[in-house]
Formats: sequence, C-alpha cells, structure tokens
Amino acid sequence: MIRKLLPLTAAALMVTSLVPAVAGAQTDEIDSRVVVAPMDSGINPYHDAFQVEESSVTPDVLAEFGVLPENVITLGESFEADKARVWDRLTTDVDYHFTGTNIIARSFSPGSRPILPDNEGDTHGVGVAGSVARGNPEAIIYFIEGGFLDEGEPYTFTHPSVDIVTMSYGLPAAALTLARDGAYEGVVELGKLSFGASTNDPQAAPLDGTAGPWYEIAIAGYAEGSGEARTTTSGNLVDFVADFTQDLPYCATCTTETRSVSGTSFATPYSAGVMSKVVLEARRAAGHLGGITPDGLMVDADGVQLSNWDFRRALEEGSIIPVSTTVGTNLPVNPVAPYLQIGWGAITGDPELDVVGRTLAQLDADAKPLKSADTCAYMTAYMGSRFLLWDANPDPASQLFGADGASGSFGQTNIVDSPYRAC
Repeated sequence: MIRKLLPLTAAALMVTSLVPAVAGAQTDEIDSRVVVAPMDSGINPYHDAFQVEESSVTPDVLAEFGVLPENVITLGESFEADKARVWDRLTTDVDYHFTGTNIIARSFSPGSRPILPDNEGDTHGVGVAGSVARGNPEAIIYFIEGGFLDEGEPYTFTHPSVDIVTMSYGLPAAALTLARDGAYEGVVELGKLSFGASTNDPQAAPLDGTAGPWYEIAIAGYAEGSGEARTTTSGNLVDFVADFTQDLPYCATCTTETRSVSGTSFATPYSAGVMSKVVLEARRAAGHLGGITPDGLMVDADGVQLSNWDFRRALEEGSIIPVSTTVGTNLPVNPVAPYLQIGWGAITGDPELDVVGRTLAQLDADAKPLKSADTCAYMTAYMGSRFLLWDANPDPASQLFGADGASGSFGQTNIVDSPYRAC
C-alpha cells in the first residue's frame, strides 16, 4: 500500500539539497542516499565536474560497500604526480573511493590502467558519468569499468547497494539481440531501475538488447533548450527522450576542460541521474535510510512503501511534453500525438520544467494522471508489444534460443501478470 508522501514544493527540494560548504568533507551523520551505477569505459576523478563540497559517500556508505581504508584515495594535483603513489598500485575487482567526490569505482577490464581512461580516445565513460552528476550532483556514482557482456553486468545488477543502473552500450543490431546479463534479476526480482540507451539511428528500440526488454527504460534524444525538437538520429519507439547534446567532461585526466558531445549515450545517464534525484527526495521525505530493502522496495519508512515500478509509473506522468519552437535539422514534436515520437515525454533536470517535482507529486496515492487517455492507450499497447518480444527469462542466452538450440518462445509473461504498473 502506498501512503501519501508529504508535498514536496520546489522550495522544499532546494532546502533538502543544501550542504555545508566544506570542500571534500564527509559527515558521520546518516542520511538518505541513492546509488547510480554506470557501466562504461574509465572515469576521471580529477575533473571539477565530480568535485563536491560534501561527499555523499559517508563512512556508513564506505562500510556498506566494504571499501577498505587503504582504498580511500585522496588525489593530488595531477595524474603525473600521483602515478607512483596511486595509479600504479590499483588493481581490478576492488572498490576505490576518491575523497572530495561521490565516486566509488571498480574495474573489471582495466586496459592499460584501472579506473582511468587509457587515453584521450577512451573517454566515453567520463562523459557518461558526467551526465549522471549533471542529473543529480548528490548521487553516489558507483562506476563499473568494463566487464560488459561478462562478469560486470551480473555483478552490477545484483549488487545490493545499487539502486539504478545505466547502460550506454550494446551490440550493433538490425534484429533482436541478447538482453543484458542480470538485468531481469536486478529489476524484476531485486527492485532496481535500469536505463538503457537506444541506438543512434532510427532503429526501433524494442529490438535492441539494451533498451528493448520491457523491464528496461528505453531512452532516445531530443534537442533540449534549442527548439525542443526530436533528434532523428536516435532510436524510435522508446519510453522517454532526454537531452541529446550536452557539454560534459570528456578527457582522461584533465580538471576543467569540457566538450560538446551528442548521443543517447549521454541522454540515458542524464535520465538516470534525474530519476535518482526523485528517489533521493522521496527517501528523504519518508526518512528511508540506505538502499533497496531485502523485499525489493525503493522506499520503506514511516508507512511509505514504494517500488521501482511506482517510480517508473510516476516518471511516466511527471515527464514533460516539449513545445517545439524551431525545427533545425530535427523534427518538431507533434502536438497532437507526441507519444508517437517521444513516448511518455522528456526527462530533464531543468528546475523551471520541474520534472523532479512533478514526478514526486505523482507518488501520492491520490495524484491524478497528467497525460492524455490517448497517450495511455498507445503506450500500453507499445509495452504489450515488448512483452511479446521479450519473455521473463533472466538467462539472456535463452532469450533467443532454447536449451536445445531451437528458437525460444516469447511472450511467456504478459503485461497483466507482470509487476509493471500500466496506466
């Protein structure tokens, strides 16, 4: 049963986000927290985009993750100065926290060096992590380097401290491809949220192994702040759209440089970051400490019980319908049937558009839907088609093939019998 949450006004959200101005400080006070896990190439903890006044990684969080004192690292002024002291001793399969940031990082596939990008051509993960931080500067970023389609995926999806997973990679696909290993278990059985990037082409997202399965939240792109037009070079038939082009950290060890980069690779972690803000504020309002409960609830405190499916349903209503003002090279959003282009709508952290506040308000049991009946009907049919394509088997190898190598059967789970909350 969902109990009403206290109304969270824009002013209240601003107050709960204030932190003491002590650079890099940690506090022993137990507070609500949220953990977003991007899986990608390396991260750059030197960059200003990841520096915070007070870290969300408290001693309590370090104990929860099992980060040893010797693996809590204070960086110097540069990689060159730190190389022998820090980077030459880092190994794989170990969690490291960098003081003054919200980063905990683990490497499965280190390349030439763990955690950091190998070189300036390996900075995709830096941008991805920067997008999460842009969506929610207070989110703990549990960065997983490498291990894609291998041990990294099931590790991340089943980690008890991870609330939200975001993926900006996948196999090139013109047809149905394998789902991410462990994603079904993480979302359906353990209660996490998972955001998957659609392709950077017009391919239908339900056919994609990252964005396609019904338990994934599929993200495409739109031109936020520059006409609000739909970006045509990103997947179609998605759940939401988000900012396609962002100014982000995109360097291996620099501290201030940024770069304008485009792609669902960045729209997706930005969406995950914004959703993490919703989860964090809901936890604060209810007094929920820690992460997902053993029963798979995102929030369980003071009589308030909210699952990942409650948050997804709230975001469906809380996302906005962009109003196109210019066309440019993209498509203006259809005002009559916007769901044909942008699914439920756009996710943004822009405080003036207040997606966070709108979504929080939808967690109230008495909240009224904000989207049209046509949107509900279309998106319900769309979700039903994804159930027909992807069954509920957590073993990705059997998504396509049965044990004997024969074609597997889809549609074993339907939208009515699933945990997904239809409108």
